[in-house]
Amino acid sequence: IIMSAAATSSASATSGKRKAGDDDDAPSAAASNLSPYAAKNDRLTKLLEGVNSKIPKKSDQYTLISINDNVLNLIPGKIDRIKDEYGVDWLEDLSSDQVKAVYANLTKEEVEEYHQLMVVRESTVKLFEKSIKAIQYSDSRFNSASDDEESGGGFLMFNTYSSYLMVEVITKQLSAATREVNKATKAIKAADAAGSTATKGVAEAAFAAAFAATFASDQVDHWRNDTEEPESLVTIAAKIQKLWRDLLCFTDAELGLVDSNTDE
Repeated sequence: IIMSAAATSSASATSGKRKAGDDDDAPSAAASNLSPYAAKNDRLTKLLEGVNSKIPKKSDQYTLISINDNVLNLIPGKIDRIKDEYGVDWLEDLSSDQVKAVYANLTKEEVEEYHQLMVVRESTVKLFEKSIKAIQYSDSRFNSASDDEESGGGFLMFNTYSSYLMVEVITKQLSAATREVNKATKAIKAADAAGSTATKGVAEAAFAAAFAATFASDQVDHWRNDTEEPESLVTIAAKIQKLWRDLLCFTDAELGLVDSNTDE
């Protein structure tokens, strides 16, 4: 579910087809002193806490993840303006206080349009993290980091061979998601044949697998930026298109987007 700046604490995290409601509560004094960026994060955090409060603590709860790891990359011309303002060649040259100031100075319009987050099940996020790691470490020649170490990934920039290996991993992940979709489709047909309507959550695993594979391939861009086989990129795009076209034939309840604890 993509949560825009219009999302409020009165909204519930349900289907992606849901529209967020309006916030009728007057902002607190503390909230009114927050920058637009901080205020949105604060508002969505409280929304998430409200949703998770309805779910048993040992159940699969929701969490927030950002669509892009750096909102500044999405705002046209923003990085160049920041470099000019602070007299630096790279954003990494900014001090921690300067970075805080940059985000604090984002306008409400910039935050609403470019700072997008998603409400996702924690189990789905773990599957995404596993998928993205598999892509990043697809080239075994550069897998020097242990599981406990943070690393940019097991590939070498400007090394085209790494992108070929990434394409292989992404293709396998999309194929695995497609198998889950096919499995759910067969289950629906079997239920229909038996006259059963008990199909709630039948495609939940398919949705999680499709989300993880698609979002992971989106977050790692080396495979599509450094390649000499553009036809492989077209093939992957076609696989993703068909995967989601088939997946969205299921209802929200079948996809697991209707919470079993709240029926929302």
